[in-house]
Amino acid sequence: MIVKKASSRAWAATGIPGVERCLLHEAEAGERAAMLRFAQGARFPHRVQAREEEIVVLSGMVMIGGVELAQGDYACAARGSDQDVAALSDALVFLRAHG
Repeated sequence: MIVKKASSRAWAATGIPGVERCLLHEAEAGERAAMLRFAQGARFPHRVQAREEEIVVLSGMVMIGGVELAQGDYACAARGSDQDVAALSDALVFLRAHG
C-alpha cells in the first residue's frame, strides 16, 4: 500500500506559471496518479493526450476543453484528444493517466 499524507506532500513546479504538481504514484508502464494545484487564472496549454486521463476536481473551479467543472465533478479525456485547462478559481485536481 502506498500512503501520501496531506501534511507531507511534496509540490513541484510544472514549468507552467501558477500550476504545481504532487506525484502520488507512478508505475513502470508510465501510468501515474497526481494532484495538480492551480492558482486562479493559470492555464495549462492545449496538448494532445498521450494517455487517457481521468480528472476529479477536489476544490475550486476549472474549465477543461470548454466545459466548466466544479468540486466533485469528473471528466475523462480520451487518448489523442486535445484539451486545455484554465483555472477559474484556485483549484485542486486529482489526475490519473493510464492506457
